[in-house]
Amino acid sequence: MKKILITALLAALTAGSSFAQGQVGFGNTASNAIFLNSGSTTTKMFGSAGTYDFGLYMGSAGTTSLSGMQLVALALSPNATTSTIFNAGLFSYTGGTVNSPGNVANTLNFAAGTQYAFFVAGWAASAGSYDNAVTTQAYNGLSALGFITPVSSPTPIPSVFGTSAGQIGGFTLAAGPEPATIAIGGLGAAALLLFRRRK
Repeated sequence: MKKILITALLAALTAGSSFAQGQVGFGNTASNAIFLNSGSTTTKMFGSAGTYDFGLYMGSAGTTSLSGMQLVALALSPNATTSTIFNAGLFSYTGGTVNSPGNVANTLNFAAGTQYAFFVAGWAASAGSYDNAVTTQAYNGLSALGFITPVSSPTPIPSVFGTSAGQIGGFTLAAGPEPATIAIGGLGAAALLLFRRRK
C-alpha cells in the first residue's frame, strides 16, 4: 500500500511539474518584419549582427502596460548589411523556442495552459535597454499588445508573431520622441500661432 501511495505521489508531482513548464515561439518572418523609420524613409531593419535587441515581455492576462510585465527572453538582429537582403527586418532567438523556467534571471516563470499578455520591444543595442533607448531617443519600438497560451511539448508551440487571434505583426523602430509627443508639440505650436494672430 505504501509503495502505491509513493508511486501515485511521484506521478502527481511529475504531472504538475510538466504542466508548469511552458514554451512559446519567439521569432519573426518576412511577413511580420521589423522596420526602421529614420524620419524621412522607412526601410526593413538592417545593420551588423546585434545592432538591435528584442525583448519578449510577459505578464498576467489582464496586464496592458509594459511596466506590468517581465522580460522573459532577449533576441538579437542578424547581420543584414542592407535593407534589401533576405534577413533584413528579422531577429533571431537561439532555437526559436522560449522555455520556462530558465531564460532570463529573476523573470516570470510562465506556465503551460495559462494565458498571458505580452509585448515585444525592440531597441538599439547601444542604448543598453528599451527604457534607456526611449529616454535617450535611440531607435526603439513596441509591438501591439498580444495574448498567448504557452504549451508543454510535444504540442505545436504557439508563436508570438502571426495573424491568428492574440498574435502580433511586425512593427517599426524609430529614433526621437514618441509620435504622441510630437503631435502634442505640434498642437501647442499651432495654438501659439493662433493666439499671436488674434493679438
